[in-house]
Amino acid sequence: MDLELRGASALVTGGGRGMGLAIALALAESGVDVAICGRTAERLDAAKQEIEQFGVKAVTLQRDLTEPGACADVVDAAADQLGRLDILVNDVANDVGDVDMTASALLSRLTGKTMIAAECSLAAVRHIAEAGQGSIVMVGGTSARQALTARETGAKGSTMAAGFSNSALASMITGQSIAVDGGALRAVNY
Repeated sequence: MDLELRGASALVTGGGRGMGLAIALALAESGVDVAICGRTAERLDAAKQEIEQFGVKAVTLQRDLTEPGACADVVDAAADQLGRLDILVNDVANDVGDVDMTASALLSRLTGKTMIAAECSLAAVRHIAEAGQGSIVMVGGTSARQALTARETGAKGSTMAAGFSNSALASMITGQSIAVDGGALRAVNY
């Protein structure tokens, strides 16, 4: 699949596995240099090898994005190591899928998805604007793997991320050539 993005650079959070890895591979297949972020070195290293098979630059950034300052550090490191940042794909999520979810677990889910996506997006705006144009994509797909009650809860986190992308973030970048998409990407099998 050629996305007509050859020569661009992207950061995919949660890019070491699942949907994030599938997105990173699709970008690499289209000639995009890709930085992936995740918590597990082994997964990141394996994913990097898959990405490099497309002849593009691959960068791994092992970090827990729930840590203070981690989002800005990862975005800055990706832009620095890739030479620029044109695309941010927010696919990070924490694994909170218990059907008997507590209020504390729900807050953790919303923080893990919505706030991380917001912080990464805020950090990426400057880099994407410096590149001249680009895209920020919010992915909310982990809820599809959960039981009904958890899916409904997860969907609220995805909706919040999409709402952020379509309101606060979009108003920050008015007048710049940065597309913000909180909608669904094409189906990806993983």
